[in-house]
Amino acid sequence: MLIEGSSTLENLNIFYIPLIAKLNGSIQSSSGKVEIDFKLEYFNTTSSLSILALLRHLQSLNTTKRSCN
Repeated sequence: MLIEGSSTLENLNIFYIPLIAKLNGSIQSSSGKVEIDFKLEYFNTTSSLSILALLRHLQSLNTTKRSCN
């Protein structure tokens, strides 16, 4: 999965909540590794908090014996 561009949305839930739901589905249906590449040109402070929450969520999935890169 590739996440690229700029993240400057006023309401980040519009993007990040559906993204987390899609990741949950991808990870649970995957028999192998799921790779996520971040290629962000710019992200604002609010976006950085959402990205951190996304990474923490992936880390919690990884501790449940799913491999996340």
